[in-house]
Amino acid sequence: MHAQPQCRSAATIWPVSGVRKSSAFWAHGSAGACVAAGIILFIGLATLAGCANSSPSTAPPSPPETAAGIATLVVPRFNGGSVPVDPAAQERFLFNRGYPAQDLRLGDTYQPLLSALRSRPGSKVVLGASYDWRMPGAPPQDSLDGKVTGLLAHWNDPMAVRSYPYAVDYLRYWLIQAARSTPDQDRVNLIAHSTGVTLVRAYLQSDAYGQTVLDENGSAVKLPTIDTLVLAVPAMQGAPFVWNLWNGNFASFVGAARGADIFRGYNTAYQHVVSGGTISGPIGDVTSASLSGVGLARQVSFLRQYNPLFRIVLPTNDFLYPSAAPEPAPISINGRTGDRNELLLDLNSGSAAGRNPWTALASKVVVTYPVNVLAPPATAGSGSVSTAISDRTETGTGGTVVPFTAFARDNQTGIPTVPGQTWFREEMVADAGDGAFPLATMRGTFFDRDGVPDPGIRVQQWGNGPSPQGRPEDTWTPVAGNLSHNLFIENPAITHWLACQVEPG
Repeated sequence: MHAQPQCRSAATIWPVSGVRKSSAFWAHGSAGACVAAGIILFIGLATLAGCANSSPSTAPPSPPETAAGIATLVVPRFNGGSVPVDPAAQERFLFNRGYPAQDLRLGDTYQPLLSALRSRPGSKVVLGASYDWRMPGAPPQDSLDGKVTGLLAHWNDPMAVRSYPYAVDYLRYWLIQAARSTPDQDRVNLIAHSTGVTLVRAYLQSDAYGQTVLDENGSAVKLPTIDTLVLAVPAMQGAPFVWNLWNGNFASFVGAARGADIFRGYNTAYQHVVSGGTISGPIGDVTSASLSGVGLARQVSFLRQYNPLFRIVLPTNDFLYPSAAPEPAPISINGRTGDRNELLLDLNSGSAAGRNPWTALASKVVVTYPVNVLAPPATAGSGSVSTAISDRTETGTGGTVVPFTAFARDNQTGIPTVPGQTWFREEMVADAGDGAFPLATMRGTFFDRDGVPDPGIRVQQWGNGPSPQGRPEDTWTPVAGNLSHNLFIENPAITHWLACQVEPG
């Protein structure tokens, strides 16, 4: 086994010229060169850290069941971030929502990060906090006040200790595992990616945070509070591309490297239902009788029942142009009861530009995401990644809708829109995000109107394109490799850096 590279202090900011430094459905380099202070440090494919012994481990040890120190949980994205432990359990998973936590694991995208965390010096507990990404995010709320209420009562309901009606319920399970594995600790580290950020915030900002709840056997367990919280590519204001998915158009995934296998599973589940089968779940079954509409409308009805977690990624900002012409101003969907992202609106209530009171609930909060992302192979001539920053409402012909049922075939064929049909055209902009989340939504309210970051957080930005200029709040580091949304988390330099954030000291 190669020696592990040493982590720099969590307060270290990598010097970048011209920039101010602030403190089948389931399966899924070169070392950096250190130079004198004040000169650009370029990170190679393998590591981001000290000069000595910078080769990554090739055989990380498995984590012990119990260990001294603070446990680290990795909370993944939805839509394939978690997969069944048993590769042969595809049908069981597809036809049963609220899948048992112990029967899920993180997808292959997260294995490099888990290996990096488990390879750090000293004994550590590292848990992949997998969850069924087809469940609603959290219990519905009566008001938008910045706090998730009712979660404590739900987690102390003896009738609910073995079920998972909400995605955040899986976090309870994994927090209890962490508490059992480190009985001498009352804190935990959390690294959340993409949609996982919203679920972690649902715990952090809830009445159950750090409280005593019932485990699966009905025994009382005190949940740990959060020591280091790392938010990787967070959807602080949702993502416009999800609006098309929510409305049954998966055209943005045609030809994509990832996603087709997930939507093929959606089709399998849908065909099961329309053929008279049942998708069981702890908060209601999906059956043919529960669906409404015909054609695409019927598929949308199924989608919203089968995977309501899409809703916690819907945008909360003004992203939707209500008509093609004349040129209107974009609007939000926050007034639409059946569409609005109530969980994110609730969590963000009380936050303002440069002021996020909820961050004080964790000992340390680190926010990281890519800026200036070149498309693979990330060379000077490859062009920048484009990201949907808004959706334009269109009516009639001229568009193409690709329903999830099209992914039953290897070559997806879209359906041309017809007169009178409403559809949405994504407004794609280069250098505006990571291909899925716009830069504005990843930054959210972390910066004030002058570009100064919230003093309660640390920001680390990355890119494989030219260095951004004239942005004094940017803490930007060049890094090689793929930085697109799903693959950001498995970039070798990023995984090493993430592991360093939860190092003691």
